[in-house]
Amino acid sequence: MSDQSEWVRASGRGTVYTFTIVRQALARGWEEKLPYIVAVIELEEGPKLLTDMTNVAPEAMSIGLPVEVTFEDFDGVTKLPLFQPR
Repeated sequence: MSDQSEWVRASGRGTVYTFTIVRQALARGWEEKLPYIVAVIELEEGPKLLTDMTNVAPEAMSIGLPVEVTFEDFDGVTKLPLFQPR
């Protein structure tokens, strides 16, 4: 393992490596988001990224699903990368 890192431009495309559907809120404030999907995305460039899915119903999720990045405004300043089906 190398202790050197470098930034590499990514396409924003990948496939679902694995996922889980969260159906129970374990902290206050998450109830309105249920159910939500947490997924590991394997980017076309190779790295894997833990993220939330958007614009997809839980029953439409599958391993290998082609996805692309989209950005959601978090607080007017920060944009979060989420993934959606291609």
